[in-house]
Amino acid sequence: MAIHKLNILILDLVSGMQLAIPEVMLAEIIEQEPVSGRLPGQAPWFLGFMAWRGLKIPVVDPGGRRSTTIPALTTMRHFVVIFGLEQWPDLAYYALPLSDAPHRLRLGSDDISIDEDSSVADYKALAMYASFSGYSVGIPQISYFEKQIYSQLDPGSNPTP
Repeated sequence: MAIHKLNILILDLVSGMQLAIPEVMLAEIIEQEPVSGRLPGQAPWFLGFMAWRGLKIPVVDPGGRRSTTIPALTTMRHFVVIFGLEQWPDLAYYALPLSDAPHRLRLGSDDISIDEDSSVADYKALAMYASFSGYSVGIPQISYFEKQIYSQLDPGSNPTP
């Protein structure tokens, strides 16, 4: 008998956006020193870099594309470190700044309803908006999102997400 449930993390980002990601993408939840600022030409959602386990990893908040409420970098302390799935060079991990602790849910396809009223056409990093267990969240299109992060590691190569 096949199991059709997946462990999901609901991430409350500092921009106010809520994302749902598979729990297997989680490398670590950390309390960390502030991140360094972004470089000239990097997108507003690319917040900078942080040191983590001897690595320099990018810190991003996809809600920064739509929000002007991202707090100052010096106030960010809680992050979720994500495994880079697309295996781009220098993008083995990246971090998302959190406003609250992640929420863990176990969901199946019957538990999720697609939010047909929300358009993601203007934001290709999101595959869709969905609702489940009282949450209304964005579900990222991981390959596109990670490609955009990678492009910001060298902002001269593709500065516009």
